[in-house]
Amino acid sequence: MFLLLKQWMLAVFAHKWMALTVIFMGVGAPVVYLLSDFYHPPVRQFNPYNNEPVHRDAPRESNPVEPEAYLYTRGDQAGLHLAYSNDGMHWMDVNRRFITPVVGSRLFRDPHILRGPNGVFHMVWTTGWNDNGIGYAQSTDLINWYDQKFIPVMENTPGTKNCWAPETFYDDMRNEYIITWSSDVQGRFPATASPDRMNNRTYCVTTKDFRQFSPAQLFFEPGFDHIDATIFKDQGRYILAVKEGDMQNRGVWGPIHLAVASDPHGPYKFMKVPLISGQKVEGHTIARIGDEYVAYFHYYTGGRCGARKTRDFVYWSDASAEFRAVQGQSHGTVFAVPRSIVDRLIGM
Repeated sequence: MFLLLKQWMLAVFAHKWMALTVIFMGVGAPVVYLLSDFYHPPVRQFNPYNNEPVHRDAPRESNPVEPEAYLYTRGDQAGLHLAYSNDGMHWMDVNRRFITPVVGSRLFRDPHILRGPNGVFHMVWTTGWNDNGIGYAQSTDLINWYDQKFIPVMENTPGTKNCWAPETFYDDMRNEYIITWSSDVQGRFPATASPDRMNNRTYCVTTKDFRQFSPAQLFFEPGFDHIDATIFKDQGRYILAVKEGDMQNRGVWGPIHLAVASDPHGPYKFMKVPLISGQKVEGHTIARIGDEYVAYFHYYTGGRCGARKTRDFVYWSDASAEFRAVQGQSHGTVFAVPRSIVDRLIGM
């Protein structure tokens, strides 16, 4: 009997030694604990620009036990504003400006925020109507922003007319970030050039540290003018949403299309049902709220926002009647954060 018990203990240690398993023997069956059940080493974060540690109370990755809240970004000429919500539908303004734009043409539109795997928040935005790059800044608490800079993503692409609505997506397959944006480049895609709308396509760069970037390349070419590309992951697949360009003089309002792929770089295949069509909307963002996905969008001629919900990306229900946006909300990002981060923001 003792020999069998000894062999059993050795087998457990051999299998679990990397996890530092501790086995307590006593009356009855042995009890197994992982050392991590007793000790949680502090998590240190580092500024990716100089590898120096950031302040000790930098937010960590969301704890599944901690209640979540949601933030919605918006921008204006003055800078970044935030709204918060407990349910993703009823929003309250934080009532302060968090960053003043000083790069590019000093416009501040379409702010997109992504929290990286190390807890750092990365923000990109549109810096001008005709700039050849985008704005960037980072933060560990959403209050203090640093390293604001201009990233000239299209400086080596002659004929670039604009860089609009940049977004950042973390590619966990390659451990790098994908930054996308829309550009109309003179002479490209002549078959779809039209006096009735622009000729934008989605381009991208990749980066691991926001210091060095890959050359800009075409990310998505569906055969028509489009803007506002956003990527999100849903149960192992990647979904891309883009807004087809409107032909306002002809009264043609492009849909917000959805496409799916098994890799964040594509290729993407269009889903049969668009998110919305036939309406004057743009500036969409999509977030997981509970067990549903909610798409938010901006009616750009009506000065209001709308929302739709889905569980399967096939059937969408209009949730605009219950959606309460703050005044001035337009193109921004909705993302989940631990409730403690929102408490710090509204308690300032």
